Amino acid sequence: MFAEEMAKEINGCLAPEFSDVECKVMEPEKNNSVPLVGLCFQKPGQQAAPLIYMEPFYDAVREGKAKEEVMQEIARLAEKGLEVREIPGACSVPVYGEVKDCLTVRLVNTRANRQRLSHMPHRGMEDLSLTLALSLPLGDAGRTGSIEVTDEIIGLWGVDEETLFRQAYENMERVQPPMLKEMGTLFGMAGPVNLLAEDGGSMQKPEGMMFVLTNRELKFGASAIACPGVMEKISRMFPEGFYILPSSVHEVLVVPKDKDLPPKELGKLVREINQTGVSREEVLSDRVYEYDREKGRIRQVPDSIEKGRGMER
Repeated sequence: MFAEEMAKEINGCLAPEFSDVECKVMEPEKNNSVPLVGLCFQKPGQQAAPLIYMEPFYDAVREGKAKEEVMQEIARLAEKGLEVREIPGACSVPVYGEVKDCLTVRLVNTRANRQRLSHMPHRGMEDLSLTLALSLPLGDAGRTGSIEVTDEIIGLWGVDEETLFRQAYENMERVQPPMLKEMGTLFGMAGPVNLLAEDGGSMQKPEGMMFVLTNRELKFGASAIACPGVMEKISRMFPEGFYILPSSVHEVLVVPKDKDLPPKELGKLVREINQTGVSREEVLSDRVYEYDREKGRIRQVPDSIEKGRGMER
């Protein structure tokens, strides 16, 4: 109801050059099947149509902020989005050769996204799934837009999934390479550089308590655990083994086993982060993992799992 009301009145807040913009309510389903309500602003003849989610603005009005002030904020955001007139590559999405360098891998929870996954190419990894997306540049200050790769899209491409995932991993290593840094040094504070860039044969064992594994953009970086060679390199840093804590879809935490932190306590930490530290759509899993060096894959740690709990709660 709030969004419908905004859609009827927002045009009066837009600058004159946007007087012909059509505003409509949309309810896209995000990661973890989280439903959101947004306003889509479409200018005739223009590819880019910004979508602004209403939840934070609705909360602001409920907390006492003037409705007129909120509408002005929405209008300014819409105008900024409408300045992007075209999405580079968007018109070429059906042509695989023109967008293949934009392919990337995302990591999501399987159970919480089972309906979306039924229409998407994906690969299972314990209770998680690897999916594909196109990360398209928007042409200003490094901004990007994304399109999920569905069965319909790969039908247009006529390319097998093995080729798509291989291309996506190559792109990740080239454009957004995995990054492992000690906790507390991730945002530019004094500390070690990307440990994955170090020479594994000569580097000393890192002495930190926890480490963050993500990508350079700090966006959807949890998929770094699936990049070829990453887990193997980390296992050489920590020969005694390590735990993997899925703190969000954007990063995971790496905890060396010689720190003697019980898996049960680490599981509680992950669930606490999920409940209080990240939004529902950014939750990855309630589980803790470890790397099986012999089989070359991650696996869940049974002692970290709280019986009767999962992503659906």
